[in-house]
Amino acid sequence: MTEHRAPNLLDARRRHRRALLGRPKFWLSFFGAAAVAALVVGAVAAAPLAIISIRVKAKAEAGSAAIVAAAEAAKQLNISEAIAKFGEGEIALGAARRELAMLFAFAAVPWIGDRIETADRTLAAGQAAATIGRDTLSVVGDVVSAAAASDETRSRILSSLPDAADILRDLPEERRRAMLAALDRGAPEIRAALETSSAALGELAGVADADLPESLRASVAELRRKLTTLHAVLKAVEPAAAVLPRLLGYPEGHTYLFFLENSTEMRPTGGFLGTFGIVTVKDAAIGRLETHDVYAIDGPSEATPRPKPPAPLVKYLGVDKWYLRDANWSPDFGVSAAQMERFFVEEAGVAWGPDKVPHLDGIIAVTPEIAQDLLRFLGPITIDGQKFTADNLVDALEYRVEIGYAKAGIPAHQRKEILAKLVDEVARRLTALPVSELLAVVGLIERNLNEKQILLAMKDTDVERLVLDRDWGGALAHVAGDYLSVIDANMAALKTDSVMTRSIRYAVTPDAGGYVATAAVTYENKGGFSWKTTRYRTYTRVYAPSGSTLIGVSGAMEDDKLKDPKRRAGKADVYQELGRTAFGAFIAVEPGEKRTLEFRYRLPASIGQEIAIGGYRLDVEKQPGTVAVPLTLDIDFGKKLSSAEPGEEPKEHKDSHYRLRTDLRTDRHFEVRF
Repeated sequence: MTEHRAPNLLDARRRHRRALLGRPKFWLSFFGAAAVAALVVGAVAAAPLAIISIRVKAKAEAGSAAIVAAAEAAKQLNISEAIAKFGEGEIALGAARRELAMLFAFAAVPWIGDRIETADRTLAAGQAAATIGRDTLSVVGDVVSAAAASDETRSRILSSLPDAADILRDLPEERRRAMLAALDRGAPEIRAALETSSAALGELAGVADADLPESLRASVAELRRKLTTLHAVLKAVEPAAAVLPRLLGYPEGHTYLFFLENSTEMRPTGGFLGTFGIVTVKDAAIGRLETHDVYAIDGPSEATPRPKPPAPLVKYLGVDKWYLRDANWSPDFGVSAAQMERFFVEEAGVAWGPDKVPHLDGIIAVTPEIAQDLLRFLGPITIDGQKFTADNLVDALEYRVEIGYAKAGIPAHQRKEILAKLVDEVARRLTALPVSELLAVVGLIERNLNEKQILLAMKDTDVERLVLDRDWGGALAHVAGDYLSVIDANMAALKTDSVMTRSIRYAVTPDAGGYVATAAVTYENKGGFSWKTTRYRTYTRVYAPSGSTLIGVSGAMEDDKLKDPKRRAGKADVYQELGRTAFGAFIAVEPGEKRTLEFRYRLPASIGQEIAIGGYRLDVEKQPGTVAVPLTLDIDFGKKLSSAEPGEEPKEHKDSHYRLRTDLRTDRHFEVRF
């Protein structure tokens, strides 16, 4: 229908035949907003602007009527009629814009030009609403048609009746496959729908209330709110639609190696690799799903040659062989995932036999945060008489697999079987969710991906590209400007991270040689000596821009109080890796103590050169598995700031410092201008 659209319509509103599979009730409520949009544009066209022709008014009113009819048809689940009516509305509003374009010769006339532009922008937003309404319904219809064997089944799914989830879960393989195929075909169109909503919001952003009749201002405001909500939904669902078909085994089945990283025993990519599992999926159906204690394959490999571990593991863990449990030493998950896969294949080959080692299509790592979020959503789960909730999950599981299994008479090699049962029940409940709740689960998963509580490394190059583009792969970012990432590795300190608080302070000061950075990490051990917690022992690495040079370290220790009663000062190690300079040192914190580990280093000349020409950029990347670690910045540039993003508190303005307190719930980016 491109020939019917106004020639100056933004490229983002290109044709797309299919869009979002989402909550039907949400879309039905949005269609009401589309009707509001049409009424608004009709009213604008009919407003007392003498310059606007009768033809514009007539076409806008025709578009309004078509969209109202489309919304009503959608409510009655008459999808084909609703699609047709939305199409009519889009054409009519496009025609109204072309008629209005004939008046652009008067755009330079004061007052009149503003009204013409306002009318055009509002018409454009209404036209976009009609386009999205038509195309989203088209995809909903396509996907539901792929699932439904009858009109009755289709109606039940669209209505989100309680048994709709059972219908979808029990679909035969060919219908599940057809649904995934429809969603896969629609993924590019979902991106186009997202761009269309952005364009519509851009049009409305240029509509000033002063240029609207007072009677229409509330309606335009409502249209803005509805389009903003729609944009947020599309933004949340678009990435899932792009990867879900492939992740769920379409068009080929996949096998994934997954790890439950225990963040109460922090390691570089989020936690200790105590439990791993294998899951196979094809056409959205889970086949094999099993979990194992990592020692079940580490143990049989003790008699075989193994690589030598990184030096800090040798020194502070006292090990001379490198096993799967310690494979996630690199803070870049892509690097660690390759190591994890290699060690799994080697050790599983020893423990199970080479012919029983599956081909892997990807590595997935999750921390307890996602499990807690899922339990908040799904509700408590009882396994073997024990009730697990979001609040007690971590502590209850820790006790069960460390202490409770022996009291219950469970053999040590079976102590983690409860994890398998818990994973099975979570998977069962997720697949039993009604359609209307799936969007909330998608949002929950996306949030955990953004907060690095889920990390992915995929063999499919298209999926991996999307994973890396959205920073879901735990890769250290390639950025220009200043950079900081603090990475902890628990060195035989039990589960003491569960009682530790940490905070990061980053300061930069000018001197005659350029700029000196100070990265300080303060640890407080709020625990005691027990089966679960002890003195905290961590090997900490600070990643800085390549070319940084170490000046000194304070707070570093040779070893802990038990192994080095004199508590001698330690030295810092210097690395060049992952395109950066890194400094590493050991520190131990007794229960009840608070200690700070501080690295001072000179930033490379490029940072000073950037400041000299008027700008400064800083990226701070969080460690996976951590939750909102406090971050304090105090950066002295030696000259006054003109602007900063994020902005400082007003009391901090008008000096040479950039001071800010925030946290690392997600990665942070800062920019300063002079």
